[in-house]
Amino acid sequence: MGLFGLQQPPKADNVYPGGGKVGAVVFNKHYIKPGSVNTAGSYNHFSALRSYEDLLGLHEGGDDGLGHLGYSSKTALAPFGPDVFNNNRKEDQVQ
Repeated sequence: MGLFGLQQPPKADNVYPGGGKVGAVVFNKHYIKPGSVNTAGSYNHFSALRSYEDLLGLHEGGDDGLGHLGYSSKTALAPFGPDVFNNNRKEDQVQ
């Protein structure tokens, strides 16, 4: 995965806003249709982190007790949804 963009400056000493404007390129034929482009979703790099924590099966520990670290542990934060993970082909799914 590649992340592109700039982090927003802190609002106070060591207090950064959640997210920021970030573009991403995600490569994984098992979860994403090759060649697909998503311009509908609104995610940040914490959404990416939460999604990867979930994909790796991290369900214990972390700041929320469910395997999520930092801002990715916020309950209102959405992980990548079916607009990103859009490959529904059975033969491409990881078992």
